[in-house]
Amino acid sequence: IKRIVAENRDIKVWNISLGSNQEINDNFISAEAAVLDQIQAENDVIFVIAGTNKPNESVDKIGSPADSINSIVVNAVTKSGLSTRYSRRGLALSFFAKPDVSYYGGSEEQYIQVCEPLGAAYVAGTSFAAPWIARKLSFLIDILGLNRELAKAMIIDAARGWNEAPTPEEVALYGHGIVPIKIEDIVQ
Repeated sequence: IKRIVAENRDIKVWNISLGSNQEINDNFISAEAAVLDQIQAENDVIFVIAGTNKPNESVDKIGSPADSINSIVVNAVTKSGLSTRYSRRGLALSFFAKPDVSYYGGSEEQYIQVCEPLGAAYVAGTSFAAPWIARKLSFLIDILGLNRELAKAMIIDAARGWNEAPTPEEVALYGHGIVPIKIEDIVQ
């Protein structure tokens, strides 16, 4: 990842849809997340990371690299805005809101249609929610010319209203909230 980012300086937003089946540690950031944070600082880029899916019912907490502090970590919600049964919970270091935000990632309610080598398929996962946020972030950075910190702040700000007071449980599942569909709702 270091080499690819260094060789593609024109790309400012990178989507990473991979993750560990094991839960993150409460007391330290994973080695993968620490390296991603370092890459972001050294190259003026931002990673959008899938919040990781539950491999089974005994695993509940997010997996590495979804504990990256400087990345935008994305969990998935259903079309009706509820947390999916495959989404895992944050926090990172027991006080950083991870995931940062949530977005539609497909569910039993309505899967996302994708194109696979043998035709159409219907899928669900945090890996399908993250690219939608990467697209919005790329618009803010590449089209509107915002820096990565401001673009990230705008995504997070648009995800929840000023007068909302989420419970700790909501923050662990949804992060700062569900990002609006329309880019205009983020920009305004």
